[in-house]
Amino acid sequence: MKRVSKMLMVAALMTALSGAGFLSAQENPGCPECAKCSKMEGKMQKKAQKMHAKRVDKLVKELGLTADQKTKLEEIFKTNAEKMKQEREKIKEEMKAKMDEINSKIEAILTPEQKTKYQEIKSKMKQKMGK
Repeated sequence: MKRVSKMLMVAALMTALSGAGFLSAQENPGCPECAKCSKMEGKMQKKAQKMHAKRVDKLVKELGLTADQKTKLEEIFKTNAEKMKQEREKIKEEMKAKMDEINSKIEAILTPEQKTKYQEIKSKMKQKMGK
C-alpha cells in the first residue's frame, strides 16, 4: 500500500512538473531580464514574417491575385496574427491558473519536508527548461 501511494505521488508530481515546465517555458517569452528570451522572440517574429510572406507569395502566384488583392491578403494575415497572439495570451493565462491550482492541491497533501523537496524539484525543472 505504501509503495502504491508513493508511486501515485511520483506520477502526480511528474505530471504537474511536466506541465509546470511547459508553462514556465511559455510564461514570459519576452522577459526583459533574459537576453535569451529577447533573441528568441526576435527570431520567432522574423520566422513568422517570412512564413506569412511565403504564404502570400504562393497564393498570389497560384491564384493570380492582383496587387490590390495581395494588399488585402497581407492585411488579413496581419489582423489574424494579432488575434491569434491575443488568444495565445489568454490560453497561457488559463493554463498558468490551472497549473497553480494543481500545484496548490499537490502541496496541500504534502508534509512540510515534502513541500520543500517539491519546491526544489520544481526549481530544478525550471533550470532545465532554461528559466
